[in-house]
Amino acid sequence: MSRVLRSLPLAVGLMLSAAGAEANVISDWDGKAAAIVPPSAAGLREMAIMHVAMFDAVNSIEPRHRPYLIGLTPPKPTSQEAAAATAAATVLMALRPDAATGIKAALANDLAGIPDGASKADGIKLGEVVAEKVLQARENEGANAPEQPITAIRNGDIDGNSATESEATRQPIDNTPMHPEYPCAHCIQSGSAAAVIEALLGTADIPEVSMTSSTAPGVTHRWTNLDAFADEIANSRIWAGFHYRFSTRVGTEMGRRIGHYVALNVMQPVAKVDTR
Repeated sequence: MSRVLRSLPLAVGLMLSAAGAEANVISDWDGKAAAIVPPSAAGLREMAIMHVAMFDAVNSIEPRHRPYLIGLTPPKPTSQEAAAATAAATVLMALRPDAATGIKAALANDLAGIPDGASKADGIKLGEVVAEKVLQARENEGANAPEQPITAIRNGDIDGNSATESEATRQPIDNTPMHPEYPCAHCIQSGSAAAVIEALLGTADIPEVSMTSSTAPGVTHRWTNLDAFADEIANSRIWAGFHYRFSTRVGTEMGRRIGHYVALNVMQPVAKVDTR
């Protein structure tokens, strides 16, 4: 489930607002990245870096929005498809060098479908430059710092009384969270995704979307409302025994606030567009 959540907000936002690039280039590389990066916080970060690199590359060619980080002025015409694909592949090869051979082959396949010439060459160069600058900007943000251990607590003890790891692991499994509570991460993701999509579409009602999970083979859930989607994600974390109800409420609200802030403040449309 987290694999879908990590790509949903950025993929939808870029397909709706990226300046003129073929939507299938963006969504195709989203799918390629989802098959490579891990379903974790590190994976979320890597997907985000890839998407903002694609955004800034395409937006440099047809600047309809404020850039995330960098806005260049490439010669006209410059291939948006070549720029987007190259930006995505350059980021992924830097972050996932173990998968570089497959990524390079996928990029070559995409570029083979674009006619040779200055437009293609300039798109490739633009994608590489933007990707490198985005990677450089995120290089020293502390994402790879070691995690601090969390002190375990006994089942049902929400008052903060500590217990050793051995004491905690000896408790019977009863679907009660066995750790100090914190805002539900899945709820933050689903809340932010719901808020971004609702801000872009102007409504919480959406065309039907579906989701499957490797942990529940053959089971497909469907939604036509963003609130129902976020609520089910929150409930699932309680039913699985990962969180208390207050954690899911805090997490969902946190995600919604983050999503609304991003939708209203980042990559906003510019007043005038020069498409000459």
